[in-house]
Amino acid sequence: MNSVITVRESFDWLVARPGSSFTERDLHELLLYLNEHYPDTDMVEIGWGKVRFINYVGTIQLSQVQIDIIPKLHVDALRGRAALVNMLTAAGYVPYLIGSTSLLQVAEWDILEFIAWAFVRELHDQIVRGAAADYQLMEENIGKVKGKILTVPHLRNNFANPTKVYCGFHERTIDIPLNRLFKCALEYLRKKIRTRELLQQVKHALSFFDEVAPIFTVDSKLLDSITFDRQNRRFEGAYELAKLILSRMSVLNRSGSQASCSILFEVNRLYETYIGKAMRSLVTDGRRSVYLQHDQVRLLKNEDTETYNIPLIPDIVVGEMAEDGSERWTTIIDTKWKLPHYQQDDLYQMYAYVTAYPDAQQAILLYPRSAEAVEQKNWSVPFAPQKKILVRTVRVDTYENTLEDLQALIG
Repeated sequence: MNSVITVRESFDWLVARPGSSFTERDLHELLLYLNEHYPDTDMVEIGWGKVRFINYVGTIQLSQVQIDIIPKLHVDALRGRAALVNMLTAAGYVPYLIGSTSLLQVAEWDILEFIAWAFVRELHDQIVRGAAADYQLMEENIGKVKGKILTVPHLRNNFANPTKVYCGFHERTIDIPLNRLFKCALEYLRKKIRTRELLQQVKHALSFFDEVAPIFTVDSKLLDSITFDRQNRRFEGAYELAKLILSRMSVLNRSGSQASCSILFEVNRLYETYIGKAMRSLVTDGRRSVYLQHDQVRLLKNEDTETYNIPLIPDIVVGEMAEDGSERWTTIIDTKWKLPHYQQDDLYQMYAYVTAYPDAQQAILLYPRSAEAVEQKNWSVPFAPQKKILVRTVRVDTYENTLEDLQALIG
């Protein structure tokens, strides 16, 4: 069984030491894997016999060790993993609602086991109501007419055998591509899961697929071939989770008897998506709207060509409906996934936003709240003192805390 090492993104160095849970052999395997499957990504900072992960969170499984990369927000690894689980589920990256189970309970598992738990729970909730099935055309040489007689194969097979008839008929079966993908994901998890209770749940789920043929290779074409209608739509959540697992299997680095894989998320994009979805859930009164990656404003007008140049694309823009029916973009938010130590370039960027948007009242640099105490910053624009540039932080440990902090920002 693989040991699990937990490191904080952009903070902890993973040092290779002889006789430890992470050796030079593991380091060499890790670097080869990243070079092969993420060649154009600056994912790690490399030191002498050590690495540090930058801008990515998630999990990497090597032949002898599993590396969980969690946000750097908390010294406590359990709370850091809980914050990651909160963002992944709320942003829809892991499409499963935790429900009554607390984040800290879920965070006791490693990241792969959390995703496995979500998949098995979602799949079991649906399969106990009946497995997904479809009617498939079957052909069989039998002793009675069933469906319709297939003349050509009947003559070829039964020329000297009048007791048989070659028929084609439709028969309901659960041996369909969707269930083959479910079985493949469960078989993969059965080899990887260490927690006994979760392993039992995986094996129990597998028992529903005894009649389903196994598949041993998965590619993006197969994953994208699945379609849903009113008959099988209830399995769509389980499929998205299976796809999250199996899409990583399509780039496996098979060495020896083990297979390396990874489930990684670009943390800046994850944080931006998470905050965007939280903002949209707050704005439900019909008077305000939330836009992600807003691209309707230009910084300058070219007097020679009479065109507007340099598009401004803030992460989040809040629009409010005016009395005359027009929309005014009043709040601009730029999400920053790092410790809240702003740079001068950040202020230049926010100045461009708050001045180019004529109705903007505030432009906010929004950082995740960490264990460090951070002073809030407030500036106004000299020629328009009603326009503010703010530095604020938001809690991401739970979705409820995030909503509370965002509500305070937008009023």
